[in-house]
Amino acid sequence: SESARFVNPCATYVLPDVVCGFCSHCCELDLCRDATEQREWVCAFCANAHDAEEIERRLVEIAHLRTLSFQMQDVECGKCGIVQRRNLERRCQECAGAFKLRKPAQPLDTFESIADFFQMPILAETVAWLKVRM
Repeated sequence: SESARFVNPCATYVLPDVVCGFCSHCCELDLCRDATEQREWVCAFCANAHDAEEIERRLVEIAHLRTLSFQMQDVECGKCGIVQRRNLERRCQECAGAFKLRKPAQPLDTFESIADFFQMPILAETVAWLKVRM
């Protein structure tokens, strides 16, 4: 039955296209589930550790891109779906409907948890800064 099926309750993030600095093997890395007990990620091909600073840099970049895509999105009318033409318009000129965002902000809680657990200070500071401004 569906109620007996196991569902992992932990949040996770899969980082695509992680390249091993030793053997150049490319893979997707599940940051929360593929870590060893020493809190590092190991290449599945050659067993060397991935560069944690490079992973942190990529996570910071992804967090910035998520907030940028939220801030740069179009605002559309809730009734007719027409995109807002001028920045200061409060109501749609076609139907007088209120404007709304196309998509909600993507949460950064998973990034915050990863930064805390793997001791990534730059990512933790970036996420804290972005959460205040979203």
